[in-house]
Amino acid sequence: MPMPNEDFQADLRRARAGDRDALERLLARQHERLERMARRKLGTGLKARVRTSDILQSTFLDVIRSVPDFEGESEEAFGGWVARILENNIRDKGKYFAAQKRREPTTPLDVEEDAPGLPAPTPTPSACAAGAEDLLLVSRALEALPEDYRRIIILRQIDGRSHKEAAEILGRTEAATRMLLSRARASLAIEIDRLRGGAGDEG
Repeated sequence: MPMPNEDFQADLRRARAGDRDALERLLARQHERLERMARRKLGTGLKARVRTSDILQSTFLDVIRSVPDFEGESEEAFGGWVARILENNIRDKGKYFAAQKRREPTTPLDVEEDAPGLPAPTPTPSACAAGAEDLLLVSRALEALPEDYRRIIILRQIDGRSHKEAAEILGRTEAATRMLLSRARASLAIEIDRLRGGAGDEG
């Protein structure tokens, strides 16, 4: 029976060659640790603006695109590399929102904030289009997933069910439900990248 590190190295070789299942397993093994790290590092300010699941999704997509360039061989090195990608994503989000705050127009002196009769600020057409495009992409990616993956993502990330509730609905243990969610999120990231015509399209 192969040792865990041998399993990892075999999956890493396959993932570098574009094997989708191997890549999914690599990401699933990192999921819970990354989720804990993201919650810890986001901080109160960013947590109000960014969901942990969005940071994980961005990190997974970056890993998918960069895994052929990863030069390490051990699972510890891989975990450290993925953690740095997650930290970079959090730092980039922090810089983005800090810059956005600096660009926010000040309220004119002769206009009271929330004055009656003034329309509320609305997103620009390009921002609306980008948001709609992302929603369509995620929707298409979800439809392409196996049914159990699709159900756990909907239960946890859309319906907001707890792991316990999701486990009861799916007829699984909580531990099995957590692992299913890890695999499902990894698979969703791979499918989104494939639909965007990225590296995941090769597998």
